Amino acid sequence: MRPNPLTAFATAFSLGLMTLPASAQTTPADLLAEWQQSFSDADQALEFADREDVPGGLRLTDVTTALPVQGGKLRITVPEITLTDTGGGDVQIEMPNAILMVLTTDEATIAGRLTHEALDLIAGGTAEARTYSYNAARADYVLDAATDDDGTPIPLDMSITMEELATDYTADGMRLTSDYTLGAMQIDLSGEDDTDGPPTSFSLNYRMTGISGDSDAPAGTMFQSADPSAIFESGASLTGTLIHSGTGYTFESAGPDANMLLDGSSAGGALGVALGEQGLAYDIAAQDVKWRFAGDQLPFPVELGLDSVGFDIRTPILANPEPQAFGLRLSLNGLTASNGLWSLFDPSEVLPRDPGEILIDLSGTQRVLQTLTDADTDNLTIPFEFTSLNLNDLLVSIVGAQLSGEGSFELDPNAPGMVPGVPAAVGSLELRLDGANALIDRLVQIGIMQPQDVMGMRMMMGMAARPGDTPDSLVSTIQLTPDGSLIANGMQLR
Repeated sequence: MRPNPLTAFATAFSLGLMTLPASAQTTPADLLAEWQQSFSDADQALEFADREDVPGGLRLTDVTTALPVQGGKLRITVPEITLTDTGGGDVQIEMPNAILMVLTTDEATIAGRLTHEALDLIAGGTAEARTYSYNAARADYVLDAATDDDGTPIPLDMSITMEELATDYTADGMRLTSDYTLGAMQIDLSGEDDTDGPPTSFSLNYRMTGISGDSDAPAGTMFQSADPSAIFESGASLTGTLIHSGTGYTFESAGPDANMLLDGSSAGGALGVALGEQGLAYDIAAQDVKWRFAGDQLPFPVELGLDSVGFDIRTPILANPEPQAFGLRLSLNGLTASNGLWSLFDPSEVLPRDPGEILIDLSGTQRVLQTLTDADTDNLTIPFEFTSLNLNDLLVSIVGAQLSGEGSFELDPNAPGMVPGVPAAVGSLELRLDGANALIDRLVQIGIMQPQDVMGMRMMMGMAARPGDTPDSLVSTIQLTPDGSLIANGMQLR
């Protein structure tokens, strides 16, 4: 059976990554026949106004296709495609003109064009392992016009620029793998929003540099099926990675009530994703992250920074009555804030301003009540229930105090817990708090806490914790028992 070419063909024209059908041949005529047959097998059409034989190949004019998208269709027109036999068993694919794209939905029509500089696209390999080599000095997508459902123009401008593109694809059987590099990508977006009253103008400028990565996925589309869950249940999977050397962005909005500016940057980062029968795995990391906020409603710009940030999630996606493993990890290292923000509540610099750190590492098991690809996005019902929860590591270090801990609990979703909406739990939690008393004294000194509140707070801390092995440290063991009791350091609180 031939792989579905629709996703590959749409990506080819809209992003400049020419992932053509996997079963192409090495002669121009046979290559064209393969494209047409693949589209026909997918109940779509690849049409052209004229076909002309040229030395070493053939030329097609006004090549068009219409691809279904959710709520509408994407019509792609390539004014000219020339397929030329290189003489070495490969086919050179040339598209000298702008590729036109019109997306039509029930709510809007968006028309744009894609252009290339120094495009070099070659189909090679064999029918069993077809390869595509795509290189371009530059590719630009420009939004030409946008209108709503009654033809009224939408005030929106957008352009995407990609520089130094190089991608190698291999379509081997039912798999499509790729390795790519991209010197830089620039996105510029601006427009007006008048949905909630007087128009507010906005603009976004985003740039990423030093991009590289790879992917491995089914040669056909995974997401045009009427039953995506059946695709994953059959064992289909995809993986992808992206590494970059830096990002920078600026977002501005201006309106009758307020103006706002947000800009940020990072010195590098990575993204990884895997999706299949075993579940979803998603990892993101970045280094030297900076944000700056400014606006009419702020007395001064607010700046935040992180030495590094990481987010990692592992979760099942297919409905299953049996508990399945999940995991989540969030780490924020070297958290800093500008002096202007500190001065709002600590102008005398009483609180330590050492960089903060936050680490939360969770794992456990859960039952997936509904396959995530089938879930109704308009329904906020959580499609899973937890059966166990482990706190592998907890660390919060900020303003001179540090909280750490670990623990594990077994959960019964069918029994109510102490907090409404939270299932009954059995297990224990070990906590340690360093520097709490010194922090309380500093908070009283700067006026955030009142002296009369301190005694009550310290009494509560004494009930739930005991002194640790170092000065100004507290430790606590919190237990939830099968009979519903809450015990702290051997003292029953409930």
